[in-house]
Formats: sequence, C-alpha cells, structure tokens
Amino acid sequence: MPMIMKKFLPLALSFSLLAGASQSIAEDKSVEKQDTVSVQEETLSPFVELYTSQSCPRCPKANERFKEFALEQDIIAVTFPVDIWDYMGWKDTFAQEEFTARQKAINTHMGRRGPYTPQAVFNGEKHCSAVKKKPMERRLKDTRNARDEIKVQYDGAELSIAGNDKPLEVWIVDYTPGDTFETPKSGNNSNKTMLYHNRAIDLASAGTVEKSGGILQANCQDHCAIVFQEPAHGKVIGAIKYPNS
Repeated sequence: MPMIMKKFLPLALSFSLLAGASQSIAEDKSVEKQDTVSVQEETLSPFVELYTSQSCPRCPKANERFKEFALEQDIIAVTFPVDIWDYMGWKDTFAQEEFTARQKAINTHMGRRGPYTPQAVFNGEKHCSAVKKKPMERRLKDTRNARDEIKVQYDGAELSIAGNDKPLEVWIVDYTPGDTFETPKSGNNSNKTMLYHNRAIDLASAGTVEKSGGILQANCQDHCAIVFQEPAHGKVIGAIKYPNS
C-alpha cells in the first residue's frame, strides 16, 4: 500500500466512527422527541350522551337537534342507540346491550324509575328530552363540572391520571365521528332516514383509578371518548377525545 494511503487511513477511520456515533445520537434524540410529542396533557370537557331508538317516533328529529346542539357547544357529544323498544316489532340495527345497560344504570343513579328516548344526559347528573335545544342548553348550564381537578395524559394506548380526590371509573367509548345514517324498514320510523351524530360503536371499561391517581391501559380503536366517572355510573367528572383534533 502506498505510504500516503497508510498515513491517512487511521484518520479516515476516525472520521467514519465519529460520523456513525453522531448519526446514532441524532436517531436517539429523534426517538426521544417523538415520545415526548406523542404524550400531552389533555383538557377535560363536559360529556353529553344521547340515547335514541329506531322505534321511537320522536327520535329522528331529536337526533338532528342533538347534532345542532353538539356543534354549538364546547362539549364531547356521543349518540348511543339502545334496544329498549325492540319488542315493538323492529330491532334497532345499531343498538348494543352495553349501551342499554349504561342508560339504565345512569337513570338508576339519577333516581329515575327507568330510561326513555330521546334522552339527553349531561355528565351523568342531569337529563331532558333531546327534542328541543333550549332545555338541553339549560341542563348543560346547570351541570356541575369539576374538570379542572384532575390532570390527564394520553397517547392512544396508555392513560395517566393524577390529582383526583376520589376513585374514578374510566370508560372507553369508540364512535364513528360525524354523521352516519340508517333507514328502518318497518316500525314507527319505517322508510325514514335517521341521522346519527358521533354514533357509539363500542363501550368498554378501562378499569378504576384510585384516589391517588395511576396509569391504565386504554386502547382506542380509531376515534374515541374517554370518560371519567364516579363509581356505580355516578357523576361524570369530564371526558377527553382521541385524537383530540
């Protein structure tokens, strides 16, 4: 090997090692930056639920009113189709037993004999018919909301909660964002096209976080609302949505 090549070979090797080390450090910083950006503190919003049925004569109009109300307010709003009127001859195509069970449990907590449709529920505390917006606006105003009491961080899978002064149940509500439609083939709304705004498609418990806070696994399928609620379907402290834009 020529003498000049022997002279510069160690130097070239040193530059190569330094370049490799710099690239590795840059990649590590990039991963660290991505991890930091993916987890951010969330602000809780009031959670408003609409319980509706394809066999309910007043529900088609109420579903539309609920959408108008939701778009005008700083809330997280989800429509839950229920099966409480299926015995009338038409089986609701979107209803799930879990949604019906939640509605019944919330009504029990509110001291009601039973659920009804179209029922709007505000943070698990107040309720009214969803046919007219004015009563819904009053109920929302009357709803107590302690959403500033707790701090929440969420990355789509892992949920961190702190600052809560009591145990909280955590519920994951997967929903289809925006509008979907269905046309019952018989029953009270036969051949009427019904609108659903942010229609729930799944409901699951992520568990209970104790008074001292903690970390829970809460996997979001696509779009979801994560609801923080006092035990036994009590008062809703607030909710976040994911993704949050």
